[in-house]
Amino acid sequence: MAPFDWHPSLAVGYRPIDEQHRHLFGLAESVLHPPRSDSPSEAGARSLVAIVDFTRQHFAFEEALMRESGYAERRGHAILHASLLADLDLHRSIACNAQAANWVAGTRFLYQWLYMHIRSADRQLVGWIAQC
Repeated sequence: MAPFDWHPSLAVGYRPIDEQHRHLFGLAESVLHPPRSDSPSEAGARSLVAIVDFTRQHFAFEEALMRESGYAERRGHAILHASLLADLDLHRSIACNAQAANWVAGTRFLYQWLYMHIRSADRQLVGWIAQC
């Protein structure tokens, strides 16, 4: 299994979030395996921009759900989101000025962060929403 293959164990049980997570995994996989027609630097830069843009959209969606549902842990969850976005921006700026190896390192960082975040904070959020 490739690092960003979607696995059912990562599903949180809320379809819109699961679909967005799958899409994010697909974007990240494109950094590791760019289309052959693109140069690695073009593909990597384009993929990193897409990852950061989509991550911002996904986090905005989750944060709207938190506000609408009165989620008690909203502030802490949003701080985690802001922290990842800052880290992704840093990885993107380093990678866009360097070589493909740095894109891979940034993507591995993203996988580790997502895996932990999905299995903890996102599952807690979905549990809260299910109770509302």
